[in-house]
Amino acid sequence: MLTAPVILEEEADYMKHDRLTKKLIQEFFEEFIEAFFPNLYPYIDFSNVTFPAV
Repeated sequence: MLTAPVILEEEADYMKHDRLTKKLIQEFFEEFIEAFFPNLYPYIDFSNVTFPAV
């Protein structure tokens, strides 16, 4: 009978980076839009921007 070893892994590092990236974009969303989407920036009312809970 074949048995497979059980491998217990810690949370992947990319998951931590993904959460950090999302947090940084949320914290600096206005600056992010201004830097990467300058044509869109004037049309966004940043006082009404919200992010869904993840």
